Amino acid sequence: MPPSVLAHRGARHAWPDNSMAAFTAALDEGADGVECDVQVTRDGVAVLRHDLFFADGLSVGDLNWADIQARELAIVPLDDLLAWRRGLERRFVLLVELKDPLAASAVARMLAEEPPGDTWLGGFHGPALAAAHAAVPELNTSLMVGSVVGAEDLVHLARRFGCAGVHPCWEARARSPADLLSPAAAAAMRSAGLFLTLWHEERVEQLRRLVALGVDAICTDTPGRLRAIVDTHDPAA
Repeated sequence: MPPSVLAHRGARHAWPDNSMAAFTAALDEGADGVECDVQVTRDGVAVLRHDLFFADGLSVGDLNWADIQARELAIVPLDDLLAWRRGLERRFVLLVELKDPLAASAVARMLAEEPPGDTWLGGFHGPALAAAHAAVPELNTSLMVGSVVGAEDLVHLARRFGCAGVHPCWEARARSPADLLSPAAAAAMRSAGLFLTLWHEERVEQLRRLVALGVDAICTDTPGRLRAIVDTHDPAA
């Protein structure tokens, strides 16, 4: 199967991060899904925001939903994104990155009624993902890893925290990040039964190399560009 095209925070090459405009544009550009970032306000509202802190040093978790709205009028509640997806006429994957590990169980419960095969909770905090999996066992979790490690280490870490997938985030670890993952390593992770998602990439030659690895999904700020590469890739070439 060709890799799924996941728009990194939506089609952020042209629209603000984690905005409904960016998600809608990703759909229009042929993305198979989106990656987004979730945090929870002090009064329990899950919102889509990448940065943990505002300019004054307060975090999302320090503020109530009304306070957040006053600061960022266009901020999107997770419920709005979920409702939007339910209204689509085709399958659409959500990879929700957990920004605050203390909110793991709460976010997992918010995702409990979503299609399990098309809904993933990802994050860098292994124990938080384990807590999410314990709260909602049917929810798929994906361990995000910033350090460059071997396939056997990624498999071990995923199993340690009960994750069904791994997500190396190595876009800033080399000038040519595609050099960091061999076809054999990718095959080993998939043979271990793990869903393999790769870091976001926008350069055409790098994207072509990532597609050729035979992974499950690739993130990108330019989903239309990756869509064209995936659709024209010849596995036999």
